[in-house]
Amino acid sequence: MCTTRRSAWFVLLALLLSSTFLPAAAPPSPPLPPTWTLDLHEQAVGHLADGKGKDTLIAADGSGAVRFWNLAKGEEIRSFQAHEKGQGLDALAVSPDGNYLATGDSRQQIRVWEMDRPKMVHDFDHGLHSGSYSLVFQADGKRLFAAPTSQEGVSDVVVYDLVKGKLERRHQWPNRGVWSTMYDRGDGSLILGGHDQQDECEWMIMDAKTGKITRRTALPKVDMSALALSPNKRTLLTADNSEEAIINLWDSRTGKRQRTVETGLREIFTVAFSPDGRYVVATCPGVTKPPGIASVKVWDTKTWKPVWSHRVKEGHRPTIAHFTRDGKWLAVGLSILSGNSGAVLVWDWKRLRRSFAINPVDD
Repeated sequence: MCTTRRSAWFVLLALLLSSTFLPAAAPPSPPLPPTWTLDLHEQAVGHLADGKGKDTLIAADGSGAVRFWNLAKGEEIRSFQAHEKGQGLDALAVSPDGNYLATGDSRQQIRVWEMDRPKMVHDFDHGLHSGSYSLVFQADGKRLFAAPTSQEGVSDVVVYDLVKGKLERRHQWPNRGVWSTMYDRGDGSLILGGHDQQDECEWMIMDAKTGKITRRTALPKVDMSALALSPNKRTLLTADNSEEAIINLWDSRTGKRQRTVETGLREIFTVAFSPDGRYVVATCPGVTKPPGIASVKVWDTKTWKPVWSHRVKEGHRPTIAHFTRDGKWLAVGLSILSGNSGAVLVWDWKRLRRSFAINPVDD
């Protein structure tokens, strides 16, 4: 009996001593800072895309300028003035083969450029007094689709023949609204997202050749602020800022809602999928709903748990986020309120992913 008690006391003493002298758990590592801050932009950066070369990022800002950046070195490669200052730059798209760049300003001009020079090869006037909100190349690169805002109660998707260099056709619908986002599904159809004349949000599938609407999904009482199509074209993501920002996931073929995700953000401005579809990034400018913290947040799409967030500096507003197609970089465009300028924050995505386990994010 005494031996048993003595053994128990020795065990207890050993546990106490081990807990006393064990080193304390290491505190979380500081957040991984951006690899680069690219800050030559004169106005807010509203569009990001992959360039033709390796580690090349295209960034367009509100001054109408387009800059090409080498992300491996954090250096500017070249820049050019795509549109006149004062007209802005409201849309940007890259052809599937990477050889051409399309830009649209806040008035009537849509221009197509050779990527390498750059040299303007087409200059289209879509004939409306409103800007081009979305540009998409056809999968074979032979046509360019433009979705300007509506005019006098009629909405348009304008189709340009890039081989002949002219307007091919115009699809119009009465009593439809503004198509702020457009995606080519790769099967001869387009996905459009926006709102109608009564500000009711919706997304639709349109036959790209005939203009026929094959599916329409109405989103009543929803403030749809952003839309993104997954890399496999099967899942459509919409962001709703009606109250606290939420993400809705839809089957892009059937129009059925698959899931709703509480984001913990006050608002969402833009969303984007990673190239493998494993992650989604959202920007929160923190402007329209005070106190509103301007930030960037990433979720794992397998669990829809947040895995990373970054609070931007005071006076900075994230405007757009973009994963490069090779999955090497995450870029975030900024509007800098002081001086009315812009910049791009760039992270090494592989390094950032390794930091997820070290610095977990609260819901």
